[in-house]
Amino acid sequence: MLAFAIMLLVLAGGAALAIWLTRALQAFRADSDATLASRNAEVGRQLEGITATMDRRLGELDTKVDRRMEHASKQTNAIHRQLGDVGRATTLLAEHAKELGQLQQVLRPPASASCCSATCCATAFRPRRTRFSTGSRAASGLTL
Repeated sequence: MLAFAIMLLVLAGGAALAIWLTRALQAFRADSDATLASRNAEVGRQLEGITATMDRRLGELDTKVDRRMEHASKQTNAIHRQLGDVGRATTLLAEHAKELGQLQQVLRPPASASCCSATCCATAFRPRRTRFSTGSRAASGLTL
């Protein structure tokens, strides 16, 4: 009987321990759930802050890129316009050079029948110095 009483006492102690352990685990679970919920909320707030900061910075970068692209587009258009002006000026200079060449051909003296080359004409029309009887020199004009 004593063994039966001890066994009954051990079983009652085991049951009380099981009930206490269940309640302690439920309290621990409630505490851990509350802690986890508060941590999740804190992480959510931090992520919202990071997202807002990134959105703001990306918006600023987008604005900067848009301004730079607009500036680059204006510069490209200006360069294109200037290149067109240079092309037109080059074409005009080429036309003037062609006209100048034609004018030079028109203004060239005709080759004389007695000369055989341009050097011959150059020497024929060179001023000649003559010596007078007094010994002085003077240009007497062109030799023909």
